[in-house]
Amino acid sequence: LKTSYRAYSENEVFEIVEHIDPTNPLCIGLEPWLTHVRTFPEDTEPPIHTLIDLPINKILVHGFKEGGVQSIETAAENFSRSFPSQADHKVDWNSFLETVPKSDFATQFVHESGILHVPLKNVLFGFCSIDTDTSVPPLESNKRTHDGKPIKERRTTSNVPHSNDTARKKPRIALNPADERDEIILSASDRADYIKNIAKLVVKKISKKQLVTLLTEVNLKTSGNKEDMLARLKGYYHNLN
Repeated sequence: LKTSYRAYSENEVFEIVEHIDPTNPLCIGLEPWLTHVRTFPEDTEPPIHTLIDLPINKILVHGFKEGGVQSIETAAENFSRSFPSQADHKVDWNSFLETVPKSDFATQFVHESGILHVPLKNVLFGFCSIDTDTSVPPLESNKRTHDGKPIKERRTTSNVPHSNDTARKKPRIALNPADERDEIILSASDRADYIKNIAKLVVKKISKKQLVTLLTEVNLKTSGNKEDMLARLKGYYHNLN
């Protein structure tokens, strides 16, 4: 299968990349890069073929996505709850659910149902049989990563005060509660900026958590209100100079 590929359809795009410049007090930790997009392979390069392997004996089934069956069942439940009057569509959903796998193990589904469609099997792979004996575990979701670690995920919340609920709430919450405790309180650029301009720093420009972080780093007490904490921090750096 000869093919070509490119990162974006446009010839030029702006990409936002991380960039921290401690010497620049206006640095926000991000920087735009104008990226010129090219198509590969280029004219001077040989063509590429994405089909690099063919079965020669048995065709092994591809694993199902982990949690896929639960996602289908949840979607059906949500539809039934959201549209209780649409009986015809409920029948369609129930008929569909009878045909889908009952677990995330693809081999089990093929073994029990005998269903596996291989395009052009008789033409291209007539000499191959379907392997229903080798256990294929569910595939883990391909989570996007940052610095080698899974990207933290969060969702928006209903945070606008209204007549039925006047309380203010956090506009975002982490999908994994443990990530709430791991949020970055003080970035490298903020730290450099605060320390460089410590004499002019005012309490409204820095959060209490950030003050606690800076005080802890230099082994100072973290008690008191923000004014006391900032004064303690300013005294420390004034004495250093």
